[in-house]
Amino acid sequence: MNFINLLFLTDIFVVTLFIALIFAVLLSVIIFYKNKRITEQNDSIKKAITFAGKMQKMILPPQNRLKDYMDMFIFFKPRYDVSGDFYWMLEKNDKLIIAVADCTGKGVSGAFISMLGVAFLNEIVDKENEVDAAEILNKLRDSVVDVMNQEDKPEKEKEYFRYGMDIALCVIDHKKMTLQYAGANNPLILIRNNVLEEIKANKMSVGYSEYHVNNKFTNHERPLFHNDCIYMFSDGFKDQIDRNDKKKFSSQRLNDSLLKVCELPMDVQQILIEQLFNKWKGNENQIDDVLLLGIKILN
Repeated sequence: MNFINLLFLTDIFVVTLFIALIFAVLLSVIIFYKNKRITEQNDSIKKAITFAGKMQKMILPPQNRLKDYMDMFIFFKPRYDVSGDFYWMLEKNDKLIIAVADCTGKGVSGAFISMLGVAFLNEIVDKENEVDAAEILNKLRDSVVDVMNQEDKPEKEKEYFRYGMDIALCVIDHKKMTLQYAGANNPLILIRNNVLEEIKANKMSVGYSEYHVNNKFTNHERPLFHNDCIYMFSDGFKDQIDRNDKKKFSSQRLNDSLLKVCELPMDVQQILIEQLFNKWKGNENQIDDVLLLGIKILN
């Protein structure tokens, strides 16, 4: 191979290497700006979700306002910035209506349903003056089914049928010292003189089902006495996995825990309940939103 051919091949190699370097630089620049754009988009999404979380908290009743009406605590620990669990309260016609709900989905999807739930409950109780616990849930279910057009969805879109919420709702009449309760999958715990009664919910959610038109929610009534304790909660606490045996906390363990703390002041109960949850969870990830509300009757 003569000198000219060698020089020619060398030039080709240099040019090829130079082109490869240019492509490598361009690819690095593209990846850099693509990652930068993804990072900016992620930051924007995170900011939007954080803002949505703040907005969601704004529509929930302030805990200190709830405590103006009775001795109570709320252990509320969302898994993300926004939550599918929510609590709600309104005073109407000398009655206090309180709800604890767990909406379908987690994060943004659950939060969207929760905001619908708050809006519908305000409309049903405040505007329509409904104070019957079961009828509130019947109307709430009709509103959820209607706004999501669940009855009109084709069979292939069955995933829409599951959207809704599980909820425990009670109506406390301080004058008559009575309790009404109605529930969609979520029970109510009533503890009196250290005896626990679990009032069962209807086995259906607030949402579409094939038989919901012909099945109404059941209204349970109980007298109330001084120092009675009422507890309502979502499933996040009892379903939490522990750090050692990977077992769920369970409904039975939760009931036993409530019996142990029920005679203590409500602020102390809240501290102990939160400590119990954190100890059980340990280093495990929180698997769901957690909401537990406790009320002590003082009249």
